[in-house]
Amino acid sequence: MIIYGEYKIISISNPLYPDIFDNILDDAVLYATKTGYNIRNAHASFSFNCLDDSIIVKVNPTILGDPWCQNQIGLYENDVYKGVYTYTSWADKKISLTTGNKKVTIVEGTQNRPGGTGDVLGDFITGIRVFSTVTKVTQGIIVEKIVGLGDSITSGYKVDYPVINSFLRLFKKENNKAVAVYAYGSAYLADFASNAEKIVVAVANIQTLFMGVTTNKYLIIMLGTSDCCASTPAATIQGWYGALLDAIHTADATIKIWCISPIECAHPAFNDATLLDAYRSAITTVVAARSSYCTHIAGKTILTYPTDFGDQAHPTTAGTKKLKDAVYAVMYS
Repeated sequence: MIIYGEYKIISISNPLYPDIFDNILDDAVLYATKTGYNIRNAHASFSFNCLDDSIIVKVNPTILGDPWCQNQIGLYENDVYKGVYTYTSWADKKISLTTGNKKVTIVEGTQNRPGGTGDVLGDFITGIRVFSTVTKVTQGIIVEKIVGLGDSITSGYKVDYPVINSFLRLFKKENNKAVAVYAYGSAYLADFASNAEKIVVAVANIQTLFMGVTTNKYLIIMLGTSDCCASTPAATIQGWYGALLDAIHTADATIKIWCISPIECAHPAFNDATLLDAYRSAITTVVAARSSYCTHIAGKTILTYPTDFGDQAHPTTAGTKKLKDAVYAVMYS
């Protein structure tokens, strides 16, 4: 590590030890490398052991002021949640820790891809400064893990503190499940499945997020609502969805998949009720043909609009918990 003033620093820009930062990175896939920061999936985390009673974390919040990204990171010590920290600029923030040796985990925030084009924006950690020596956490056996592929509903828009209360993070908070989130705001099924190249990338990223899992690899897919905004025909959605499921199963037949068809939506940009219902039917059909490893969950029946919603398309914190509880009940019945 480089000595930076009175601190040792872990940084993606460290020319002498470029692998140090990535070697403590968990539950993450790389979308793109930018000047000064890397774009990763929502809620990627950094875990390491240290003795310090405080550390300094630098974050590049690339979308300050956008409500989709709350510019937050979450802190865990020995896998116990300790707090959320909000960034208002690309800056250092001192974070207090308990004394003694412990495992520290820092979770990045939620993300958005405005308008469904260009770079994914969010809250990306660019440096961690410590007083003491940092060691990588020895990864124990991961028997079971849940990975979520989705959009802003999955990553936590309209949820208070999405680093702990978003759909997938609730599986960790309430049920102590290992999770990873492959999602961002304005994500389309088309982003992951509209051609062979995109499918290859999506499958590779899913495999990366399941790396090291020995037994139960559980994938939840919740996509389709954004595609309605583009007026993509239901037959096209059915073809893309089926091709993606087939590719995932071909790459790893041990992955079990739950497919949540679109939840209620009243947003005028998305709410073509006839088309959304056609998507729901298409997903039901796709899953039924692959029932040996896929299960359909009817998202429309779980939440009630407007009671469970924070706007016309996204569940509130309570609504997200309701959604998670319903999905959990199906998965573990």
